[in-house]
Amino acid sequence: MNKFDKYSILEFLQSNVGKVTFIKADGSTREMICTTDSRVVPATKRTGKAESVHNDELVTVYEVDKQQWRSFYADTVMSVELVR
Repeated sequence: MNKFDKYSILEFLQSNVGKVTFIKADGSTREMICTTDSRVVPATKRTGKAESVHNDELVTVYEVDKQQWRSFYADTVMSVELVR
């Protein structure tokens, strides 16, 4: 994946689990294994998802390791890699 805008990231994560590397607000680098794939997100976690419709750059994803919804800004993404 070469272009890191909100919609291309979300499209990729709808059917994949990916490792997203981005810059946090404090300037540190963070790697997150995440997805929005309903086959991976537990049914009990599908409701209550934080909505990010009010911000065009905020990407809301399910972090697989921590089993929680998280978000990051698309313009801080350094890489997106396929995990599975």
